[in-house]
Amino acid sequence: MKIKLSIRQKIIITFLILFFIVILVSLLSFFNYNNLNQTIHILEKKEALLNNILEARRYEKNFFISYDIKNLIIAKSFIEKSEYQLENIILTEKDNDNILSQELLFLKQYKDAISNFINKNKNNKNIKTNSKEIHDIREKGREATVFLEKAISKRRKTIQHIINQSRNFLFITIITFISLAIITFLFLLKNVTKPLKNIEEAIQKIVSGDYDKLPNIQTGDEFENLVKNINYLLTEMRLRNKQLLQKEKMAALGTLTSGVAHEINNPLNNISTSLQILLEEIDAGDKKYQQELLQESLNQVDRAKEIVRNLLEFSRETSFSLKNINFKQLVQNTLKLIQGEVPTHIQLEIDIPSDLEVKIDPRRIQQVILNLVLNAIQALDKKEGTITVAGFKKKSNFIFEVKDSGPGIPKENLSKIFDPFFTTKDVGKGSGLGLAVCQGIISQHGGKIEVQSKEGQGTTFSVIIPQDNIVES
Repeated sequence: MKIKLSIRQKIIITFLILFFIVILVSLLSFFNYNNLNQTIHILEKKEALLNNILEARRYEKNFFISYDIKNLIIAKSFIEKSEYQLENIILTEKDNDNILSQELLFLKQYKDAISNFINKNKNNKNIKTNSKEIHDIREKGREATVFLEKAISKRRKTIQHIINQSRNFLFITIITFISLAIITFLFLLKNVTKPLKNIEEAIQKIVSGDYDKLPNIQTGDEFENLVKNINYLLTEMRLRNKQLLQKEKMAALGTLTSGVAHEINNPLNNISTSLQILLEEIDAGDKKYQQELLQESLNQVDRAKEIVRNLLEFSRETSFSLKNINFKQLVQNTLKLIQGEVPTHIQLEIDIPSDLEVKIDPRRIQQVILNLVLNAIQALDKKEGTITVAGFKKKSNFIFEVKDSGPGIPKENLSKIFDPFFTTKDVGKGSGLGLAVCQGIISQHGGKIEVQSKEGQGTTFSVIIPQDNIVES
């Protein structure tokens, strides 16, 4: 059974491992340092001991030059001092080196040889230079010096070994810490940074109106649960956004009703007039004229059917679907829906090439156009002005703009106009959702919507939709 650990437990375990490794490394480093310090301390004492023995040898040599017995007495005093130092090293420093024990024996033999010689020759003025006693003094002195030098040499090798060991240990420690740092970094990257980055990107998508699900992660911790909850939230938001789109569309549909009624009323009046004339002149026998009236009635029926069809297509709830479409034709059909709502003091203009083909979701872009144009109409209010819908391609982007010559948007409101429920209209005249819905629709296309406005100089909404990489979601 796979054990699932929370991110908190993973971090605690990681840092506990690091903590114990640091403690272990620190203890080993302290042990090495303490061992090295103790060895150097013993070496210093042995070197001081060797210096005293060498002093004794120096006075021994002076004796062989001058044959003054006082030199041997001084040499003996240095040997006694060396004995005390050596015993202190063996006892206090707990140095159980066999060489030191042997060195102590040779020192005693060296001292005894000098003592015997002094006792025998205190008052002897004719000392034999080749006597057995003099040979013993030289031999014992040499042995004492050689053995101590061996002990010092061994201790120096020990120090060098500890230094080499410490260097290797330091190298291993550095490699270990670098490896642990990399492992910790990769752990945090996989278990903390990457999930947080995914969540951050998801939040940015939500802000821009894109509610695609996050890919599931199998970390077995809070991030896995968080991603599941965010995906549940995104599912709910997609549903609510779909409902919001339809609600905003129906709100726009309500605004269109009077204009559409006017547009349908005109062909109905023409049909009614033509039928009345036909009834009055049915016996006149002018078939050509009657045919013209009937043809005109059929044309008006077709006109009414087209208006109703456009209205039904706009109001119908559809899934996001990209199509190659003639943009100018789409704009013309869209503006027909609100033709009856455009006051006589406002002039609608279309500045779009007739052959401009773009890949978009026509129903959703139609809703964007309607929202922007209706906003422009409301902005102009009773003021004479012009509203222009322009469209063109620039590099790999399709751009369309809705410009008006109205009063413009105050600077303090420019950063808020896309916020849901923000509106400057009177209560009951606007929900503040129109531009937020437009932004969501454009985000679905992978594009963006921008606004440029200065008070007294009109407003331009620019919609930029990429055409190269746009894919149907």
